[in-house]
Amino acid sequence: MTTTNMRIDSQDPAQYCANYCEENIWRLGSRLAPRTAWVLIIANFQQGVAIWRQRSAPHAQDPIVWDYHVVLAAASAGGWDCLDFDTRLPCPVPLDTYLSASFPAQDRVPRAYHPLFKCIPLPRYLREFGSDRSHMRASGAWLSPPPRWPAIGSHHTLPAMIDMRNRQHGQVFDLAQLRRFFLSHDAVA
Repeated sequence: MTTTNMRIDSQDPAQYCANYCEENIWRLGSRLAPRTAWVLIIANFQQGVAIWRQRSAPHAQDPIVWDYHVVLAAASAGGWDCLDFDTRLPCPVPLDTYLSASFPAQDRVPRAYHPLFKCIPLPRYLREFGSDRSHMRASGAWLSPPPRWPAIGSHHTLPAMIDMRNRQHGQVFDLAQLRRFFLSHDAVA
């Protein structure tokens, strides 16, 4: 299966659940394996990353600030593609196009909202990811309705994965370093 013919149906509750990007990407990744792919956890030390072109933003031209976001970079015949269930961009989209559109004009964005990217090889993410969904509950109520599928994993590893100080699960890059990383890694579909 190539990323260019993979369809992501964000309207199908069996494939997608709003506000559970980490689980959506885990489920997508399990269908793509053993392809060459990296899971990109987008966060920063302040837990507030400005991302443009997101469907949750009130207006198409406005950014939304996520505490973290998770997408997939997959090898394709044309290089690296990005798969993001929540973008207004086509999906998949070339990774460089995604990065330019989602993180524009960083010189005009306050540093507190700049992204960091934790890159985790897809097989490792599939093996190590776990969420008990406790981060989506407050005062016993759901902040956003949970997915219809069972929780993933037996250990709640999500907090460590989204913590950019914790390097246990992957390498951490800023935007320029991430671009260089993918330029130096051939995409073998």
